[in-house]
Amino acid sequence: MLNMLKCKICSKKLTGYKKKFCGDICYQQYKKNRAKRVYELRKKRYPERQCSVCEIMFFPIRLNVTACSRECSKIQGARKQKARILKMKTFKPARPFEERILNISKDVKTRCKRVKTAQFNESDTTKDAVLDYLKKGNTILKFPDSPRAKVPSVNMVNGHTVEAKIGFGHEYEIDEEMKMISEINTE
Repeated sequence: MLNMLKCKICSKKLTGYKKKFCGDICYQQYKKNRAKRVYELRKKRYPERQCSVCEIMFFPIRLNVTACSRECSKIQGARKQKARILKMKTFKPARPFEERILNISKDVKTRCKRVKTAQFNESDTTKDAVLDYLKKGNTILKFPDSPRAKVPSVNMVNGHTVEAKIGFGHEYEIDEEMKMISEINTE
């Protein structure tokens, strides 16, 4: 039965273990013919459209193809990229003298209060501007006073003193021990 098989391209008798083609040349020819058939089937699947670059009518391979060839596709890509760059370079016009309306909500339930006076540090550079703002009848938001810093004597455990925790007071005990040692050595 193996001797009765013939090549699909040239119809020669097949030898050995070959089942469809007599050699590599016939196999390559088969692949080329098959690729042409597939291309022709795909080519006519979608309706004809006009190329966006050269305006020639063509059948697209896919629905999103808008250029007829690779050259037209490269030109189209370059145009799109240039348009993107120009869009990025355009800035919105600056409006430095536009008056902005402050949105001050009075319904906010916080511990902050609106006051007509202010306290300043000596190094505060905004003092004049704030005072001018207050003279015009406006108010500023005052945050609640923060709690005082914690003192180390709070919550001391095991009856230690603050000096013992921090390190003060030990030198006095060492000095007394050194005096006792020096007295013993001198005797």
